[in-house]
Amino acid sequence: MDQLQQQALMTAVSSVDHTWWQLRQQLDGYFDTMADYWQSFKSALAIVKDYTSCSVPFANLKTSYQFLAQAREAARISLRKTWSRTSLLVGLLASQFVDADMLKVFAQWDLRDVRVENMDLGRVQRKDEVGKSMAALQLGKETLLKI
Repeated sequence: MDQLQQQALMTAVSSVDHTWWQLRQQLDGYFDTMADYWQSFKSALAIVKDYTSCSVPFANLKTSYQFLAQAREAARISLRKTWSRTSLLVGLLASQFVDADMLKVFAQWDLRDVRVENMDLGRVQRKDEVGKSMAALQLGKETLLKI
């Protein structure tokens, strides 16, 4: 890979990385809100259990329900915001991968370091098939690297 191609690829990788972390920031905010919601839900279940065993008054049950309703609304709002903020980022991320043909490039990078002669072909049943398998793997590697 010549230096200009490598620089273009590194720019594309950097762009994808930036988009990923924007997406991740939005998702982390939503996950935090959902963690709060689930904590409220668990607390409400515990209060219901206590109420049905007559160990807490109705006022506690009512307060727990109100907190749960607030947490549910916050989670709903957070989901809507997250969806509107991330749907474009997901599209951008996909287009960055497609435009730079990154999956192929990553596969080629991985294949550069593969040493067919060091592969464990222990599952091959017959000795004469080992040579054929190694030749097929080498041909596959060379073909992919040419793409």
